[in-house]
Amino acid sequence: MIDLDAETLISLPEAAEALPNKPCLTTMHRWRVEGIAGVKLETLKIGHRRYTSREAVRRFITESTAASEREVIQPEMSEVSERTPETERRLRDVGVL
Repeated sequence: MIDLDAETLISLPEAAEALPNKPCLTTMHRWRVEGIAGVKLETLKIGHRRYTSREAVRRFITESTAASEREVIQPEMSEVSERTPETERRLRDVGVL
């Protein structure tokens, strides 16, 4: 939650401009509504305009990165199937083996 007493408010266009890849305003709204990996960009509405804070953007980046990295699931070795003779032959035919 944005702390109005402690955080620096910026408009969504200002937030987009401050990021290295300068996402479009539509992306900023998508991050606000849908989020990434279950993490949403914190915003508040003053009048008819949406604002976030530099600190909220920092939290969003940190938390969505961590959540995205947790979503990567490595298969257990027991779940990885053995190569069939047909697979071995195909790999040899294309020069992989």
